[in-house]
Amino acid sequence: MSELDVTGRNVVHHFISWLRRVMFPELVVRGLDKMPTSGSLIVVSHHPNGMIDGGILLDVMPRLASILAKQPLFTTPIAGHMLRALNAQPVFRKQDAVSGNNTAMFEAVNRHLRQGGAISIYPEGISHDEPGIMKLKTGAARMALSGNVESILPVSLLYTDKGEFRSSVMLSFGAPFSPTDSDDVASLTQRIKESLRKITIEYPNRKEFRRIERAVHVSLDSPLDQRADGLRRLIERMESMSSQERNDLIASCDRIALLGFRMTSRVSIKTLVPTLVFGPVSLLGYISSWPLERLITFLARRHSPKPDIMPSSKLLGCILFYPLTWLVVVSVAGFTQGFGAAVAGGIAWPITLAGRVLSVRPIRELWHTILRRRALRNHRVR
Repeated sequence: MSELDVTGRNVVHHFISWLRRVMFPELVVRGLDKMPTSGSLIVVSHHPNGMIDGGILLDVMPRLASILAKQPLFTTPIAGHMLRALNAQPVFRKQDAVSGNNTAMFEAVNRHLRQGGAISIYPEGISHDEPGIMKLKTGAARMALSGNVESILPVSLLYTDKGEFRSSVMLSFGAPFSPTDSDDVASLTQRIKESLRKITIEYPNRKEFRRIERAVHVSLDSPLDQRADGLRRLIERMESMSSQERNDLIASCDRIALLGFRMTSRVSIKTLVPTLVFGPVSLLGYISSWPLERLITFLARRHSPKPDIMPSSKLLGCILFYPLTWLVVVSVAGFTQGFGAAVAGGIAWPITLAGRVLSVRPIRELWHTILRRRALRNHRVR
């Protein structure tokens, strides 16, 4: 890789890291120390949130890993340039209805692995919104066997609300394992699936799972990893419950989730101060960006209505439309009011947007606390 390619990759890597901190300021990582620091490695990941999964994984991993991504992404204006800068390899899938085959991709991957490199792949072959592991494709196992891979490392992702701006995400790295002489494609694929299931919270009904998950996240004032443990224990206990007991529990979860907030006992200084400081500035940011956000959301829903893909589409829309809008603001101010107004507008609008970004979580927590106190007061009146 040339020096220019390395520079481009580093720029994209830092940009993705910055985006992750903006979108998901609370990032919890478990088991990162399990990642082998040398030797050929395949990172196999659960895939619940489209392109965002790859960005978070890239930001967290201490080793550079070549990315495998579906071929249509390489033809999009923004994602395509970023993937090429990261030296990603296109994967041709039947469901994408694009011409081509994966011969060159497999050759490049095998060459990279035999040189001791690392790759990341989503063996489910598709992003999805199901609470669990879908049927795996055989590509990861075939790469591991043909590339003489030393280690396979499973990864799972858990989002509190992947469609909510400034929410939280947890990455769980499982125990690495190696292919054995007795492994064939089918048996190794099954081992990969079992390794992913050990670190992924599974439930047979998606709608019921979201109701239970929502209640756990809004009712526990604890770090995300502890909430995830609580969710896992609750689902494990439900396996021994009768149908009526499960229905009663889910109904109770609905009542908790209706409150829509986490049960914090008081407004903390950490919450209150940013709210007071950035509140007026963020209000201007909300007002000025509201039409643009509505447009981006509308286009994302038209392009990708699936809940596991729409956040990625909205992110790409933000990357494209916010800089363009900034240019429009500067140009209009300059042509109508002169150079000074252009400079002022070019500085002021990003500041209002930054105020909005920094105040989203504090304002949300403050509002949740107000709702809780009102609910408790109403409960005492009754």
